[in-house]
Amino acid sequence: MTDQRPPAPTLRRRFALATKGARLAIANGVAGALGLKLKAYEPERPPADLTPKPARVPPARPAQPSAAAAPAAPAAPPPPTQPAPRPAAAAPEPVRPDAWFPETGMWVDACTVCGDPLAELVKDDYCPSCNSPARTRVLSPLLDEVIGPAAGVPRDLPLLGFAMAGVERKLLAPHFPNVKSVSLFGEYGKEHELGVDARDLTRYPDQAFCGHFSILLFDYFTEQKQGIEEAYRVLAPGGVFFTQLGPYRLLDGWSEPRQVKEVRGRPGYFEYLPEGVALADIRVGRQWFLQAMHDTGFETRWIRIRDRASDRELDWFVGFKPAN
Repeated sequence: MTDQRPPAPTLRRRFALATKGARLAIANGVAGALGLKLKAYEPERPPADLTPKPARVPPARPAQPSAAAAPAAPAAPPPPTQPAPRPAAAAPEPVRPDAWFPETGMWVDACTVCGDPLAELVKDDYCPSCNSPARTRVLSPLLDEVIGPAAGVPRDLPLLGFAMAGVERKLLAPHFPNVKSVSLFGEYGKEHELGVDARDLTRYPDQAFCGHFSILLFDYFTEQKQGIEEAYRVLAPGGVFFTQLGPYRLLDGWSEPRQVKEVRGRPGYFEYLPEGVALADIRVGRQWFLQAMHDTGFETRWIRIRDRASDRELDWFVGFKPAN
């Protein structure tokens, strides 16, 4: 236990205390002779009560009555102040529906056109027997599983088919016996109508077709919303719109259609394009395309089919026009 008592004063301290009076008398005598007055120094001691006291608040002065009995004039308003400039608000994000998700689970193992097992492909994509590419091979499961079983499609009306190759017409025939073959450029067999622009179908009346089909059609113009609206107009209630865009032209997200370069004809490549005419090579977001279909009025579906031979996934955009 620690001793808390203060230490005893030293001999020097005791001597100073004993002679304090004599030393003070001598000092006063000397000071009196000189006409001075001395006062013993006492060190300032802290108060015994160390509890802090509240600050004293002066009492409020009573209000002075005004000299006149009339009420005082209202005080002048303070001069207007310039409000501080507010930071510019960020533009609100566009309201989007829940994210679009593809329907998966369909695939092809063999060529759906000729039955080749596709043990070896030509140029990593084409069937060695009938030269059908992957984009054509995946049309069969779409027709068999989605388009064919759809009830309400008025199949007594023709299908409007854009730039249809012979194998595509063969696959479509069991589901659409009446087909109207059209294109903007190039010849596609007999009874084909040339010069038809998907962005302007005013040559056809409203509700004239049961379906609108294309592969690699919307890949070559940026006015895709206009093309989708024209497809909706010419379809009868219950009609179906189905198209496929090249996987290398599709982006994830909401990117609007934009042109990245031009496509011009040359030997062995787009030879049917007239001289001096170029097509737009575009890129577009999958979600943007689906939303454009939805906003137009289609009941929209996104079907993704895998071609196992080439290990490619191809996107089909399908829209049904609601029945009246």
